[in-house]
Amino acid sequence: MAKTRMTKSSLAKASAGVGPKKQDAQPISTTTLSLRSPRLRHLRDFVSGVLKFIKLDQAGDILFTSKWIRREIVSGVTLRNEIQELMDHDKQMELENDQLRDENAMLRLQIARAQDSRVSRLQSTRDTSIKFKREYEALKDELEAAEARIEALHQENDEIRDARNAYSAQFGLLRNEMAVLRKRLPD
Repeated sequence: MAKTRMTKSSLAKASAGVGPKKQDAQPISTTTLSLRSPRLRHLRDFVSGVLKFIKLDQAGDILFTSKWIRREIVSGVTLRNEIQELMDHDKQMELENDQLRDENAMLRLQIARAQDSRVSRLQSTRDTSIKFKREYEALKDELEAAEARIEALHQENDEIRDARNAYSAQFGLLRNEMAVLRKRLPD
């Protein structure tokens, strides 16, 4: 039995799922369609990022790597690592943000307690009033500093999120380029 290679048009006709159209109606025989399973021995290296974009001969040996490809293509593993580092840093910033929020709530509670005790002690002596006023101002300054730190962390968190989104978009573009380059490689 003679085997023929499938062309893109015959593959599209075969995989359309609708069946042959009336004008294309001809019996499908084993000579008109022949499926080949691809060689998958390099798939693990390709997915892990070890396999670079190169041309292989029929035996699967490396022919050459073009200078353009070596210069332009960023490894998927490198992008994944950078994205993971950004996500880890983002999580760390969120934890620090939560800690500062808790500290902020504690400081507000201390301020409320200091205000309550200040009001009650104002009636007793003037010296204690001055002391509590200083404590209140110090706590208020700490609160303002904590709020400024939280705002800075929010801005840093937004910048990290934007950078992560940019890397994700770049990773998607590189994945598309990889698919196009993979189609250009000989079987």
